[in-house]
Amino acid sequence: MISLVIILLILSCSDQRKEQQPGNRNTTLDANYINDSTRVLDQQYQKSVFGFIRTKTLELLSSDTALRNTDNQWNLARTKVVLEYCTDPTVRNFWLYVIVKDQLENYGIKNTDAMMKTFYENSPDSASAREIRELYSSDFEGRKGHTIISYKTVGGFSLDAHIFFPDKHDKKHRPAILLFHGGSWYQGKPEWVFGSAKRYASRGLVAIAIEYRLYDRHGTTPLECISDTKSAIRWVRKNADDLGIDPNKIVASGFSAGGHLVACAAMLSILDEPGEDTTISPVPNALIFSSSCFDPTLDSWFVKQVEPRYSAKSVSPIHTVRSSLPPSIVVHGTKDRMCPFWTAEKFAQSMSKAGNICELHQLQGAEHFYFFEKKHREEAILSEEKFLVSLGFL
Repeated sequence: MISLVIILLILSCSDQRKEQQPGNRNTTLDANYINDSTRVLDQQYQKSVFGFIRTKTLELLSSDTALRNTDNQWNLARTKVVLEYCTDPTVRNFWLYVIVKDQLENYGIKNTDAMMKTFYENSPDSASAREIRELYSSDFEGRKGHTIISYKTVGGFSLDAHIFFPDKHDKKHRPAILLFHGGSWYQGKPEWVFGSAKRYASRGLVAIAIEYRLYDRHGTTPLECISDTKSAIRWVRKNADDLGIDPNKIVASGFSAGGHLVACAAMLSILDEPGEDTTISPVPNALIFSSSCFDPTLDSWFVKQVEPRYSAKSVSPIHTVRSSLPPSIVVHGTKDRMCPFWTAEKFAQSMSKAGNICELHQLQGAEHFYFFEKKHREEAILSEEKFLVSLGFL
């Protein structure tokens, strides 16, 4: 049986930027090398074959129109590539495991039946199959016990709002908090914020974890992420009576790329979904930013994705601050290397200068994923809840 520990190294730097740089395209590898099962634990082999699979996946997505209209298209395409080029059973099962684990951990179980079927057919009763079953079961169980409603259907994709009601919700007009996960606009899943949603629901808020379109799953750009965020807020406000929500007490909270999205929903007059009722405001009544991206112009991939339609600065919160924005809190680690602390500091300063209420809470010594450290997580929760208390939302 082949150990799968080393694959974590691959997953840690997997698909953060799919477009490869010129001259770095691994277009050919010897079939015997790819299918040498004695090499699968070798890091250089993993790196080479991973690059080969990625290149072939990009080629497939460029040529297959039907696949580009399918949910989870990136991992479905990778699965097809592996089935074509990995003929050795051990090698094939190894890479199918990598793909399915990536899917479950970073995108979720929604619309994965075909992918899961292929994996189980090739990896029956193996240790990897048992691990995958446990991962799938965890997400499956996590989707129980709360209400799931589709808030938007676009391009053939149905997007869900996962609604966590307080115990004994009496349908009175309670404050609500919408939670937007991170993932650099290309990956992520609502499950990542279920813990926060349950915590807020226990404090009496209607907490809603939002699914939005992603580059990997739906083949969309960050611009569609912004449109979906505006749609979700409008949907909640439109259906406030049915949900038992006060339409004037809607908080939007975003982590990392999710923070970028809620800022854009509050700031931008562009990127409304065609056909939506624009008389319903997509502007939240309060904003919570956690390790948020305030200057996406620093990200070359983001710029490349949006600039065929809009300048990157036009969808960058740090460049679009204006007056009359909702009160906000910025919770940010001083050692954040993914979204540098200076961008959070500059954003908060610009907000205050424009006359907006914006509190900057520094997590001293904390990095981007600060919540993995108990002291930083508890400090962040306390600061956010104090902010909501100050507004009368808690």
